[in-house]
Amino acid sequence: MATEELGGAYDEVEVEDTLLLRDFEPVTMLNSTAHIPEKPRFPVVDAHVHLDEINGMTADKYLRLMDQAGIEACVTLCHSRYSEFSGYLKRFSGAHPDRFKVVMWSRLDELEETGKPDHFLDWIKKLKDEGLAGFKFWKDLGLVARNPEGKLWELDDPRLDPIYDLAGRLNMPFILHTADPDAFFIPLDRFNERYEELIRHPDWWFGDMSKYPPKKKLLEAQERVIKRHPKTRFWAAHCAARGENLPELTRLLATYPNFYCDISARINELGRQPWSSRELIIRFADRVAFGSDLDPELEMYRLCWRFCETRDEYWDYPSHPSRQGRWKVHSLDLPDETLKKFYHNTAWNFYWKS
Repeated sequence: MATEELGGAYDEVEVEDTLLLRDFEPVTMLNSTAHIPEKPRFPVVDAHVHLDEINGMTADKYLRLMDQAGIEACVTLCHSRYSEFSGYLKRFSGAHPDRFKVVMWSRLDELEETGKPDHFLDWIKKLKDEGLAGFKFWKDLGLVARNPEGKLWELDDPRLDPIYDLAGRLNMPFILHTADPDAFFIPLDRFNERYEELIRHPDWWFGDMSKYPPKKKLLEAQERVIKRHPKTRFWAAHCAARGENLPELTRLLATYPNFYCDISARINELGRQPWSSRELIIRFADRVAFGSDLDPELEMYRLCWRFCETRDEYWDYPSHPSRQGRWKVHSLDLPDETLKKFYHNTAWNFYWKS
């Protein structure tokens, strides 16, 4: 084709032979139509949000956003000191019991110092009476926190069994955020698909094997906990850190009836394998639920509905500003019966009806 047909004499244009990766922002030439629902097709429970009053996200402010976005209820995971937590419960689930459930995770200071989980047991019992919906261990347990012997705490350390057992006896869900995407545990070099994200957030990289255990070891410990405590319901955040490995996530869901998960902050992973993701969610819609875990904004939620409900192809997924990989996603076009469970019933039954 002649250069004139393309709009000009391109052989006369000077082209830079060096372009920094951070400046590379290609515009797709794909001719397609975006379908962005204003509201979801069915009411939604957002099973994974962080409502931080320090940043101005009060209960009333988020309620207004929920009504705009079509969200019936949410589960907010609060990182707080025990002394501050009763007030948080009162302002959210206490004042609006049908709209909010609150999950707590807290510092591991006393566990690191004493090696005993007694303070966690006391907190769970007391806060359960005040409306606490669940307790959470974050990824610092396994990656950072150290026991009195100076070694890293492991999720399946027998000294933690009383906490998991108590959650089962109280019929209180136990939420786990174990590990992170695979790219966070491999060398940070030109082969790492999340290189840009990790150089912006170097504290998210755990690829130094002299400091951190391999991801495989962390996930094996997580599975041993789930297997060892069949009467405790475990909810794993972020596709249970297996967003890149849906066959493994399928195996876990098929093996352990006490195991649940959400898709929070993993549209980026699911959307680049849409057929497998769709199949998994349809099959396990009673134990896989919607969650966002992104800055609570109306536009973010509408992109989530686009992902779940439309057949749009090759578009920019909702993410935090640094993105989560240099690729685009495809929507899932989930059936109505699946959406009703995935959007609402699974999390509602798990937190409100159990």
